[in-house]
Amino acid sequence: MSELGGSQHLQIPLKDIELATKNYKTCIGNGGYGLVYKGELSSSGKQVTVAVKRLHEQFGQGLKEFLTEIQLLSGQNHPNLISLVGYCDEGKEKIIVYEFAERGSLDRYLKRELGGSQHLQIPLKDIELATKNYKTCIGNGGYGLVYKGELSSSGKQVTVAVKRLHEQFGQGLKEFLTEIQLLSGQNHPNLISLVGYCDEGKEKIIVYEFAERGSLDRYLKRGSNTKNSLTWVERLRICIDAARGLDHLHSHVGKHQAIIHRDIKSANILIGQNWVGKISDFGLSKLTLSGLNRSSVISLACGTPGYCDPQYISTGILTKKSDVYSFGMVLFEVLCGRLCNVTYDDGFSLSGPLAKDYYENKVLDTIVDPSLREEMSSQSMNKFSSIAYRCLHNDRGQRPSMDLVLKELQGSLEIQVFWVSTGRKNPELISSTKFHSSSSESKRQLRDGCLNREELTALLRAKTPKKMYSKEETRDLIDRIFHLYNEFIDGNKGLTCDGMLRSYDDGNGDLDSEYSALAVHYRPSADNSEVTGLSTREKSMRIFQQFDSNKDGGLNREEFSALISATNPYIETPYEGMSDILDNVFFKYDKFVDGEKGVTCDGLLKIRMILNLYTFAFFMTYDWPFHKSNALIVQLMKYTI
Repeated sequence: MSELGGSQHLQIPLKDIELATKNYKTCIGNGGYGLVYKGELSSSGKQVTVAVKRLHEQFGQGLKEFLTEIQLLSGQNHPNLISLVGYCDEGKEKIIVYEFAERGSLDRYLKRELGGSQHLQIPLKDIELATKNYKTCIGNGGYGLVYKGELSSSGKQVTVAVKRLHEQFGQGLKEFLTEIQLLSGQNHPNLISLVGYCDEGKEKIIVYEFAERGSLDRYLKRGSNTKNSLTWVERLRICIDAARGLDHLHSHVGKHQAIIHRDIKSANILIGQNWVGKISDFGLSKLTLSGLNRSSVISLACGTPGYCDPQYISTGILTKKSDVYSFGMVLFEVLCGRLCNVTYDDGFSLSGPLAKDYYENKVLDTIVDPSLREEMSSQSMNKFSSIAYRCLHNDRGQRPSMDLVLKELQGSLEIQVFWVSTGRKNPELISSTKFHSSSSESKRQLRDGCLNREELTALLRAKTPKKMYSKEETRDLIDRIFHLYNEFIDGNKGLTCDGMLRSYDDGNGDLDSEYSALAVHYRPSADNSEVTGLSTREKSMRIFQQFDSNKDGGLNREEFSALISATNPYIETPYEGMSDILDNVFFKYDKFVDGEKGVTCDGLLKIRMILNLYTFAFFMTYDWPFHKSNALIVQLMKYTI
């Protein structure tokens, strides 16, 4: 064959192979498209033990792989790659001869190592009961169907996804073992969790946590039910979650180790109940020996057409940057609201080359999902599309690492949240339709009852004079709030209003003995029993009513000033700008004012929630230089609402 012309020196006569294997006497395994035999080959006067993979004649589809493997391996010499001894191409015989791996293949050890995961084994009868004999099929998970089930665990019913390997998919056994082995060692909020597995007889089953909201691809189909569409902020958060999970696989699974997923696509990004994105389906994943960017694996290209790295397809060399390419394709799907390699009614079919072409010609806005155009900041879109474009670079060396992709996506979200929170009507909107901060869509983006990390960062930046603090100092402040005060964090959602209100106590840690977030420094009576056991709102209302001298349900300017003076820890040494707070409340921020009555209790709680946040900032910067720490609280008291 002309394709093997440069490898003629590696040719081994068929008669030598038949002699070495004693006419294929000792079969040691199945090598894909053929059986593998052990042999003793004479080389340079020595007997060398070899593994001989013989292509079955009926497996005509293996011819391409036969040629590819010889071409790739003949140019490689590395201690961690199996060596090519030679090949035979005579008549109908297609044979590859490798060095013999004395200790066998990894899957042999994987099966043995599953013994170390006994605590994850689930009896088949329990799975059949949980799925009601595989009653509810929810998808196709590769090499088998996926079913929904209710599994009893620790006395509770847990909803799970059950992937059952089809018996006829024998080649899926390796993926089954790989997925269990990799997932059992990982615990990350942005990776789908392994609940357990079953390996009884012919049944090979993997049980995962159930992602209640399905996969990302179902939300990216134009013309589908608008209830299933995602806002720009929701899309950004899911992309950030997925990027965080992929970065974990690439850089944080262990010293000098990395996991290359090999099949990143929107269908393999699942969404949990709280809209948390999770990477799934690790059947094709590869564990590399080094976490360095230059680490690579040589394998036959696999994955999903359209998402697969073109360099991986052409060379067979797999690196972490192959995953980056696939993720870039997902980012363009998210931006355009179209799935890769699907031809739509208008004849458009999204692909990597096409997305890059639109970006380079500065017409990307023409294929952006129309449902996003009225709510998207152009700066946020530009930052997002820029990193997506870099992910698709033809030269994998020029593609960004996943930690950089993650940072850029977080930056895009911060820009969007800040832009919406300040109600700016940006003339550079990608749509001519003006943005209105009171729209129901923007409320759905922001009013979820909590401040996540990005929103908290945007809020601090919005209320802090420019260049007062560097990005590093701001990040330090956010980290302290989220880590040192983790009792105020509601899972993945972030800091809730209730959490921030609860942050004030009288120093003894007994929340029942505090008056309220409004009255932390106000003590009208030495007897605290009058408010013990009351809810935060009831305590707040009790204090509020004491200052509502007109009993009209609102505090006028004088009443509000009296309450602020009685309850604010900084009033004893008045800060510049205190009068501005009153002006802000009564004139600028009239959304907290109830007509002529003044500030209501609910409005005051909202104001105090933000004041509490900045008090966090004050105490969190205790070890910063005094002039910076002091300037922070002065400015925040001046500019906050």
